[in-house]
Amino acid sequence: MAGSVILTRDLSWPVNSSQYNWVLEFLLNSATSVGLTELLVETLENNLPMLSVADMEPDDRLTVLRLLRDHLVSDATERLPSSMANRAGYVHALEELAALARRVLAERG
Repeated sequence: MAGSVILTRDLSWPVNSSQYNWVLEFLLNSATSVGLTELLVETLENNLPMLSVADMEPDDRLTVLRLLRDHLVSDATERLPSSMANRAGYVHALEELAALARRVLAERG
């Protein structure tokens, strides 16, 4: 099953389930609010195929976008095994999500 991170009404990141779940776990490990933690746990435990950043509380939305923009790729390059099959492609997909988060943050000023 695939998953999708919805950044805005018009912008999403559809991806395979492995990368989707990896991003959810990354966000869960970095979550700073109870509400965000609960949402991520619920999404993971119930295998929900979508995480809507666009519908989050403003503080949580900003936190998630900043985490994706600033820390996702560096965390992946640090934690993913160097022997992982198609590691470069996996990281590239995460770079695309980081770029989308950067775009959303830039558009919001």
